[in-house]
Amino acid sequence: MPQGQIRKGFFFYFGLFVLLLISIFLICLVIMMFNPGKTVLWMQYFTANDDELIEKTSDGSRTIDWSQVNSLEINCSYANVVVQKNNEYNLDGVHIVNNAKGFAVESNAVHFDYNVYYEGSTLKIDVTEPTGFMFFSKDIRIILHASENSSLNFSTLNLKITTTSGNVEIGGTTAKAAEEIRLNSLDVSTGSGRITFSQMFNTSSLTGLNLYTEEGKLLSTKNINYGNETVNGFVVNCDATIGTDKGAISYDYINTGSHDIYASCKSGTFAADYIVAENLKVTCVQGNYKFGNVMANLDYTNSEDSLLAPNIVVDYLSGNFTISGGDNFKGSAEPSVNIKKIDGEISMLVDKGSITVGEANGAVDINSEDNLNVDIIIGENNGSAKRIITQNSNVSIGFLGVVSNNTTIETDRGNIVVNVTSVANFTANAWVNDLEGTTRLADDKISISHGLIEGETKNPLVVRGTSSTSGTLTIRTNSSLSYNLVAKENLV
Repeated sequence: MPQGQIRKGFFFYFGLFVLLLISIFLICLVIMMFNPGKTVLWMQYFTANDDELIEKTSDGSRTIDWSQVNSLEINCSYANVVVQKNNEYNLDGVHIVNNAKGFAVESNAVHFDYNVYYEGSTLKIDVTEPTGFMFFSKDIRIILHASENSSLNFSTLNLKITTTSGNVEIGGTTAKAAEEIRLNSLDVSTGSGRITFSQMFNTSSLTGLNLYTEEGKLLSTKNINYGNETVNGFVVNCDATIGTDKGAISYDYINTGSHDIYASCKSGTFAADYIVAENLKVTCVQGNYKFGNVMANLDYTNSEDSLLAPNIVVDYLSGNFTISGGDNFKGSAEPSVNIKKIDGEISMLVDKGSITVGEANGAVDINSEDNLNVDIIIGENNGSAKRIITQNSNVSIGFLGVVSNNTTIETDRGNIVVNVTSVANFTANAWVNDLEGTTRLADDKISISHGLIEGETKNPLVVRGTSSTSGTLTIRTNSSLSYNLVAKENLV
């Protein structure tokens, strides 16, 4: 028999065999669907359409009076958790909705269950969701509900929620005759789920706020009037802790008043258009940080033992900016910093990376022992001290107005560029950057724009004479030095 015919015959019967297996599998699925819980070929089908109100502990020993519950802890896996006050239900309390459907391997099947119990004064609800290899629905909801016109709004409740992949929504929908809910404190942690504040969550009564998602999102759909804008975010009168590992923190507006924000973001994204706080303290490794207006001190010193390569962009910062490489100062900390305008002080202690500042109106202290590129514009009326010390990197510094006293720039192998406008008057002394520091930098390493040289020497360089308003520049370098006269609009 020809070889081709043998091959065709083999594939024909093999195909029939595969179709037979698929048919048997589908028949088994149908049998299981009509017999939920029955094991067929080591598989089971699970389904539910339940909506239960928790009224007692699981052992029946205590009836739950929700007006007397001050601490509630909910633990679950993929169930979604909602806190709401509306007319969806007539009775207050926790409603557990289970509409999960799917197939599971009998040996690994986990059936839906929940356990309600007190641990000390804290009421705990542990929910176990079904596991399976194929889901038609994973709709399981845990709803903390206060009914419409009820006196209950949870304002004295300390709520803690822990999920693996479930979403958490505080406030519920604006439909269904929704009313505001409040909480005394909120602590939510999830793996890949979202944590959302909706319009009906009044955050003014919070005395504690802690939100964390490993790789999900922190966000808000709550409208807040800020200036002439309507933004989404939250306002609290307490310290707020928000964090993610590799997820996203995304708010238009965060306001903690005179309290602090503690933010952790290892390698994810933290974006906010407006932040109002006493301090914004960030713990990070890498990650992207995009801030609009920050009315706070921005402090990355909590990251000094973990800092690698964060990307930090700020439009406006009213307070101080501080970042340190700590134990990583010897080469591994490499942040990228871009601040358009800052009114506070800058303090930076890292080896590598870059810092770009469009307008600095406070003291500047930048220190690097390796390759930290510096490009900074000094504000028009900034009379504070400036100190920039690097090892191998280039330094560009511009002055929008006068050149104040106590400006020191040092680099070993980097080039230095000094840009000034026509209003600047100063005296600059440039030295070779060696241990002695007593040898003046040679003239052939110094270039000066036409219009700046008024005397006979390049070093010291005297621009527009000396007066009570003139400043001093002290420069140490082993490379080149340039003084440039530029228009103010070219610096801004």
